[in-house]
Amino acid sequence: MSKIISDKAIERREYWVEEIRKLSGDFGSDTEKLEKELEAEVKKNGVSSLIDHLRLCGNIPESYGHDTSEEKLYSK
Repeated sequence: MSKIISDKAIERREYWVEEIRKLSGDFGSDTEKLEKELEAEVKKNGVSSLIDHLRLCGNIPESYGHDTSEEKLYSK
């Protein structure tokens, strides 16, 4: 049976969870920065990286506090 979620997808999720955690707290600027970086990642790695994100995005990391900037950015 083939893997549905690759090791690369898991690494990518860990990277993004941590990137969101390190943000400044300025929601507007942080959102713009993340959008640009995510767009560049998809251009570089192709649509498969976007599909990986979609497979893994349904669960907000427990490490993000309730109603925090991290939680809002992740869900956006």
